[in-house]
Amino acid sequence: YDKRHGVQGAFKAPPPPPTVDPKKKTPPPPRAPPKDAPFDGLPSFETHKVYIGVIDAANDEANTFDVRVGSVMGVVKLGDYERYNPAKLKASAFAPRGAKVRVSLLSPPAVSADPAKPAPRVPLRMESGPEGAFVAIDVKSRDVLALVGNYEAAAGGLDRATQSRRQPGSTFKPIVYSYAIHSRRFTPASLIDINPKAFGDYKPSNYEGWTAKDPLRLREVLANSVNVGAVRVLEDVGPQNVVDWASALGITTPMKPDLSLALGSYEVEPIELCAAYATFAAGGVYDAPRLIAKIVGPDGKELELKQRPPARRVLDEAEAYVITSMMTSVIDHGTGTRAKALNRPVAGKTGTSNGSKDTWFAGFSTDIAAVSWVGYDDGKLLGGAEAGGATALPAWVSFMKGAHDGKPVVDFTRPAGVVVVKIDSKTGKLPYPDDPDVIDEVFLEKTEPTDISEIPEPDAGAPTDAGTPTSFPDVYLPPLPDDRR
Repeated sequence: YDKRHGVQGAFKAPPPPPTVDPKKKTPPPPRAPPKDAPFDGLPSFETHKVYIGVIDAANDEANTFDVRVGSVMGVVKLGDYERYNPAKLKASAFAPRGAKVRVSLLSPPAVSADPAKPAPRVPLRMESGPEGAFVAIDVKSRDVLALVGNYEAAAGGLDRATQSRRQPGSTFKPIVYSYAIHSRRFTPASLIDINPKAFGDYKPSNYEGWTAKDPLRLREVLANSVNVGAVRVLEDVGPQNVVDWASALGITTPMKPDLSLALGSYEVEPIELCAAYATFAAGGVYDAPRLIAKIVGPDGKELELKQRPPARRVLDEAEAYVITSMMTSVIDHGTGTRAKALNRPVAGKTGTSNGSKDTWFAGFSTDIAAVSWVGYDDGKLLGGAEAGGATALPAWVSFMKGAHDGKPVVDFTRPAGVVVVKIDSKTGKLPYPDDPDVIDEVFLEKTEPTDISEIPEPDAGAPTDAGTPTSFPDVYLPPLPDDRR
């Protein structure tokens, strides 16, 4: 069932007609109609209701469907899909004959004056599923490469990519963490307590009650989208500082300096979120997106455009590299692993608002930053199974594959001011001799650890020659293919 286009597959074969038992005087009761059967009651066929219809025929030239709703034959005019899928969604390719579609009536059914002639087809509108928005920006020029904000490209319609404001959920966390790195109060190896805590009246929770005996490194808190960790970091660095930081990154929507900010509670526009991520990709320089490259008048002369505001540096290159490195872990082993299908270095973050009202994926390569959003205009829930990594990320991957086709694979370049240091993955400190948990981590110069990890005491539940392991993992992080926050 394609909820995004309101289309479902063809009906199964109808049940056989009831048979009459010759030993009985009355036939058995008729079979109940299948679930979601087409409506077959004209007296209540109303313009404000949604009905299940069946596609009877497709007209590619007119880009229409003939749809039967009960005993009524209607016609559906498809929207302008050229905007996001050129030459691929003709009516006959959109859905097969016999497929079910959700439709509503545009005007009451007409009655033919001549009983011998069929009534004219009823104009129907196909009810779409969730709406979506997509923005892609060239990292170097800041030209907008792609912009989709509606099912149709009709002038005057709502462009959700530039006009709609939605809660970004966890896609806002890199903005919080980038300020934390900038402040020098945190590094990717900083240990964060992720266990639930009440911050006054505010009681954030982790997905599925994630808990940990020991703190997690900040990199893993981001990769696994741990909510309580984000709130603890925001509390430490100060909410007002992050509000100002978001503004410097191009977020113009109003935000209050409270702790819910860490979880993306305040709305943003997709194009502004994309511009903020493009700032990370560009080494810390913010430049406003450019929607119009030039305007040529009827006389062939190029008209003068409004001057763009000057670019500004928000982070230095080293800070931008560190947050980018942290965001690559989201793709490598966190909530955005589906993006590994690109087979090239990318960084990003999944996002899902409370109740799955909004699902996001925001990310970038060295060349392109892009943001994908899926949700309903009225804030209706998408459903518990819908999340940024499952719902918004596939469109992002599809676009980025095409946009990078034929381009060389380029990794993010480590600039001056960043050092790579071996640390103990559990403590975030320098490893002790023969430490089995050594990993490489990036740090801003002069923020790398100097303390050496202590050799841990033998675990009483560790395996011995005479027994089997009895200990359990210190960290409970259920394996998730997709983001749920």
